[in-house]
Parts: sequence; structure tokens; C-alpha cells
Amino acid sequence: MALNSSQKDIILQRRMIVARARVQGITEQGIVKSLEKQGFINPKTGVAWTHVTIHTDIKAIEKAWREEMLKATSEHKARILAELAEVKRRGWSEGDIDLVLKALAQERAVIGADAPTKITETDEKGRSIYYFPDDVPTAAAWTEKFAPITNSDDLDKCVNGNGTVH
Repeated sequence: MALNSSQKDIILQRRMIVARARVQGITEQGIVKSLEKQGFINPKTGVAWTHVTIHTDIKAIEKAWREEMLKATSEHKARILAELAEVKRRGWSEGDIDLVLKALAQERAVIGADAPTKITETDEKGRSIYYFPDDVPTAAAWTEKFAPITNSDDLDKCVNGNGTVH
């Protein structure tokens, strides 16, 4: 059944209220109560909107947010890549290979072309410890920096470059 413009307006208005409440951390149940308290009730039934309706609204809102975020991210990346293309063009035309290489490195970062480097070590019990370096260049430096962590009785660990353990 197609919705008429009045029904669409009601859904749009309700979802705007639900979205505002959701970003404030209000639960679905809290949103139902808030809508009822504001007098914003289901015009067909004359009672508060159901949890199912609010849940459906939240799912639709979150989907729209994800789509908008992806669109915005994609547009932002496209603009950055266009700017980097201009930097590379200028670097080539001026014979500035260093500029070209820097622009290429930035381009790789934007598109995620560089695979992460992974160093795997084992502790004294033979359990794997994974490290994805961002500031420690060698396995020897990693071992020196994170040796105390390898003495733990915890299960396998994943350590990032700033030393935090996940």
C-alpha cells in the first residue's frame, strides 16, 4: 500500500524526533515515552507509537546515516585524489621527483593501497603475539619495547604501535 503525503509527513516528523533523541543516547523505550509525553501519538490508533515502530525508525535512520557517511567520505576522497593528481602533475612538470613520490605516498594512504606490516612473536609459552608497527621499525626494536607484555598469562594479544594491548 502506497503512503499518502500525510502519512509520509508523519513518518518524516517522527523520524526527525527519533533521530534527535537517538543521538542524545535515549533508549527506544525512552523515545516511545518521550513521544507520548509530547503528545505525538499514532493518529490511526490514538495511542503511543509502539516499540516496533520506533525500532524500525531507528534502523531506517541508521541506514540513512551510514549511506550519507559513505557518500561524504567518497566525495572527500575524490577531492583529495584530484588535488594529489594536480600535485603530481606539477611535480612531473617541474622535475621534482621528491614531490611526486610524496604525492604518490599520500595517494596510497587515501586509497589504502599499502597492506599493513605485521610482526609475529611468541612468548615463553609459545603463544602468538601480533604487532602492527607504526613507530617501531624492526622486530628487535619491538621485542625490546614490548618484552614485559610477553610475560603475561593472558591469551594471545594484539599490540598496536603505541603499546596498547587489545
